[in-house]
Amino acid sequence: MEIKILIVVLTIFIIWLVGWLLMKQRKEKTGRKITQIVVDNEGIHDYSDQDLVRSLKYSELMSDPENGKYDIFIPRDQTDADYTVCFYVFDDALNTVKLKAFTLNIDHVITNGNELRKHFIKGILMFRPDLKIAPGVFDLYGLK
Repeated sequence: MEIKILIVVLTIFIIWLVGWLLMKQRKEKTGRKITQIVVDNEGIHDYSDQDLVRSLKYSELMSDPENGKYDIFIPRDQTDADYTVCFYVFDDALNTVKLKAFTLNIDHVITNGNELRKHFIKGILMFRPDLKIAPGVFDLYGLK
């Protein structure tokens, strides 16, 4: 009788341990979830609860290194309905300017995503007037 109780207790403990390990692995895999996105006079910032996860500051935006026509633009070869605005930033790790797409980097749908992008573009107009923005970007967000 004591052996049966010991086996039941041991089985329950093993099931709990496996469940706990799976939950821990899932939490580590998902990382920090973005709960808030803020656009202000410095740029766009992603927060997990009250902790800053990442930022893209207006000061980090760069001019086209090849002296192209526009610094902020929508690539011509885009065929899908969800247009992506692209810009240049300085990559410290590679010590070079690289092209980057403007994504909100979130796992769930937000209803005001276009408004956040629009305010970021307005911030570029206000705080970085030296950057040239393509007319297609103005058309996409109904600016100017």
